[in-house]
Amino acid sequence: MEQVAQVEVELFERLHRHRHAESLLSVPGFGPLLAADFIAATGTLAGCDSAEKLAGLAGLASVPRDSGRITGNLHRLQRYDRRLLRACFMAAQVAARCHPASRVYYERKRSAGR
Repeated sequence: MEQVAQVEVELFERLHRHRHAESLLSVPGFGPLLAADFIAATGTLAGCDSAEKLAGLAGLASVPRDSGRITGNLHRLQRYDRRLLRACFMAAQVAARCHPASRVYYERKRSAGR
């Protein structure tokens, strides 16, 4: 048990030294563990210069699978980072449960049938 506490302290110290830690921790739903998981999954974000690319990397953005006259078929990319998707999903779940503004948004989307 003592080793677990020691590892957690080291994780929090390393997280707070990262340049994006404060901005990630300010997002509703992201705590220290999810923020560390997000940073570990994204690395340096060298290839992601936009939110759309980051959403595609996480598997959150649908891409069209159109052929001929058939349009509107959307699917998830085959290559996406499951660890990053999990961190985003868990942060959204926590925010919908604990953050009042996120809860209102979640309820509005649920009532719209989404």
